[in-house]
Amino acid sequence: LVPHVSMTFQNPETQILGTTVEEDLAFTPESLGMEPEEIRMRMDRVMETVRLPLDYKKRAPFRMSGGEKQRLAIAASIISAPDIVILDEPTTELDPVGKAEVLKIVGNLVGEKALSAVGACASLTELFTALAIGFSIGAGVLIAQCYGASQEERLRKYASTAIWLMTGIGIVVSLTGLMAGEFILKNVLQVPEPMQRLAVQYFRIYALGLVFQFGYNIFAAILQAVGDSKSTLYFLLISSAANILLDLVFVRIWGVTGAAAATGISQ
Repeated sequence: LVPHVSMTFQNPETQILGTTVEEDLAFTPESLGMEPEEIRMRMDRVMETVRLPLDYKKRAPFRMSGGEKQRLAIAASIISAPDIVILDEPTTELDPVGKAEVLKIVGNLVGEKALSAVGACASLTELFTALAIGFSIGAGVLIAQCYGASQEERLRKYASTAIWLMTGIGIVVSLTGLMAGEFILKNVLQVPEPMQRLAVQYFRIYALGLVFQFGYNIFAAILQAVGDSKSTLYFLLISSAANILLDLVFVRIWGVTGAAAATGISQ
């Protein structure tokens, strides 16, 4: 899949491999067997595309700002000219200035209206993700305390209550997203009219998968609380692989709607 699909993660530091910008950008093309001259030409082109100065080639990534690191990650994702670039909420950890810069760059690559429609939903998706993680961390702390104290009966009780509670919250959140998503996008977030239809389509389909997102987070918290971190990693690997494969098919056919469907199914 490497020549055809690439991915930019939420935290760029998880995918930056080189000790310098030049080394990081060259990693994928070298792995694909490209000639050095071709790599240099592509490197200059993608650095200009993501607005990284060419004199950054020898700079260490750890000396760059968060926005610059994310632009480097995007450049590394597109340098091999893949058919599909998957963006895993690449602006979540950036300040407003860095977020606007990254969205502008990606908009030039994939189409401004489609990107803006998905980007307009970012605040809502981040809110629901934060809720799922927050509730799960709280439950995980209580379960970990019971596990450490060998209080098995209380552990089962807490775990069962947490699962039912998070499932219920997930259902409520999914229904809220389906019923109120359009109102929030139009009247609260004030998404511009040209992209409202795509934004509403994306978020409604995304909302269907929220119950599974809440379910995953509570199960992951319980497993981690009892010392099992491998299972959650396996779940994430399977979900990520499914997302990539589904995106290959769905985005080509349905565009923004396909991206939302791929995310929901993989969740």
